[in-house]
Amino acid sequence: MTKGEARRRARVVILALAAVLVVAGVVTALALQRPPAPIVPVPQVETRTPTPTVPPRQSNDGVGDPYYPNAGGDGYDALSYDIRVRWDEASGELNGTTTMRIRPDVNLSAVRVDLGLTVDSATVDGTAVPVVVGNGSDRMLRLSKVLQAGRESVVSITYHGDPRSVRSDGGDRPVQRGDRGLMIAGEPISATAWFPSNDHPSDPATYAVSVTVPKDLQAISAGRLISEDADSDPNTATWQWRTDRPTPTYTVGLAIGPFRIERETVDGIPYVYAVSKLLSADEQNVAMDTLKTTPMRVRQLAAMYGKYPMDAGGGLVSAMSTSFGALEIAGRPFYDSDFLDLSDAGRTELVVHENAHMWFGNTVTPATWADIVMNESFATHASWTIGELNGGRSANDRLQSRWEDAYPGFWRQPIANPGRDNMFGTTYDRGAMALQALKNVMGRSKFDTLVRRWAAGQGPHSFNQFRTLASEVAGRDLSDFFTAWYSADSAPPKTAEYGWPG
Repeated sequence: MTKGEARRRARVVILALAAVLVVAGVVTALALQRPPAPIVPVPQVETRTPTPTVPPRQSNDGVGDPYYPNAGGDGYDALSYDIRVRWDEASGELNGTTTMRIRPDVNLSAVRVDLGLTVDSATVDGTAVPVVVGNGSDRMLRLSKVLQAGRESVVSITYHGDPRSVRSDGGDRPVQRGDRGLMIAGEPISATAWFPSNDHPSDPATYAVSVTVPKDLQAISAGRLISEDADSDPNTATWQWRTDRPTPTYTVGLAIGPFRIERETVDGIPYVYAVSKLLSADEQNVAMDTLKTTPMRVRQLAAMYGKYPMDAGGGLVSAMSTSFGALEIAGRPFYDSDFLDLSDAGRTELVVHENAHMWFGNTVTPATWADIVMNESFATHASWTIGELNGGRSANDRLQSRWEDAYPGFWRQPIANPGRDNMFGTTYDRGAMALQALKNVMGRSKFDTLVRRWAAGQGPHSFNQFRTLASEVAGRDLSDFFTAWYSADSAPPKTAEYGWPG
């Protein structure tokens, strides 16, 4: 390369560099005139403290009731039962399969139910599981897979046995066997004699019941009659009943025998009446005529407490004598043969009492058996009130006469917690007296508001909840009144402050 060429090339390079510098300057100037680019924040990774895994546990034997600690099983809510049984008249044995739909409250590794019969097999969500026989009616299903809290599961149990072998914790027999018949009903324990369940009133559920019996017999249970003969066997009949209104296990009974059955629909409610054909013709007529007054009594009760809460109505009169006399089977109270020994007024009172339980006991259920006064006081007070409406003695007259003529020891046991041995003692009359006294203290308008609000509840409620609600509706503290009437072991003062009507 010559010196001239070198000079020319150097000149070109210098000129090129100058051009680059000019362009760079222009670009820089333009860039300085633009707004700065937004700053994009660096995404932050959210850190959470992991929720600790709650270890599963077994359902306990019993929900912890103060009177019947082994009744039911805790850790889950029973939502529905599908009960299918067959009764063999010759042996007296029941064979059945009951399917429960449950929702655990906690993670469960075992589920407990109550059943006094022999378990043949069990499945949970379609998987076979072993069953451990515990004390009394306790049956524990060991799970191969943990049931998660809040997720519904299906428990199915197949079983057999003679219901007559079952006794309650107190030794009572909830099963009566008569001439060509069987009746399973009782309070507080009876469901264990014919289907597995969470047998405690704090866990009401819905029920579908299917019972296969000899062709010439009938099977009566709770709720609506779905079918009288749902099978194709010429020697048997399958009776199907259903209630979609949640109700406690003890209010779902079973009666098998030769029954005279009549039905009607009143105010949109289907009524079924059943009277044993083993009664005389005259007795059957008296029983049927009395049962058919039920729609009228339901109307009167609904006027006081609000819409009838069941999806069916009616009643059954048996030829058997029982320890309970009458029981609030859901939508269809069962009455034993002593029903016929009562006067017309006595039978009316009993019909009112048992049907009042459709609100108080069957719909608003006791939280524990210590709250039994909330069942029996309202049912008895209802019979007093409707007796007065029908032209009988006034409720205040009954209150005053019972207050004055109370037998020794009448006031001894507080009814807010009557004790297991006095559950069905003074809770009836003393409870009704307390309600009538409360009505006198609050005034009719506020008292009516109170009972309608209480009756509108669903599921388990305690006596303490009622006491709180009464003070709220009254607009003042009623603690002294409730202590005197429900918790004291002596008679309340005979003053207007405590409801004395004189």
